[in-house]
Amino acid sequence: LEERDWAIRLSVLKIMGALQAKRPSELQAAILASPQGLARLMDVLGDNREIIRNEVLLVLVALTQGSLELNKIMAFEGAF
Repeated sequence: LEERDWAIRLSVLKIMGALQAKRPSELQAAILASPQGLARLMDVLGDNREIIRNEVLLVLVALTQGSLELNKIMAFEGAF
């Protein structure tokens, strides 16, 4: 997600959405295991392209629906 190219960012977010739909616990565990995983996702909210912001919101909402721990972290970070 560090890549600034919109097509790459969008593709990564689409893949994350698909992973969340098929293997939610594995994706949540991977994000929690990464020291900056959730912070990087939340940083994408600052992207000036609406399509990117919309996609990252979909991923973040899906992530928080299945994980109380991710929910707490996002609330603490001020995501929503």
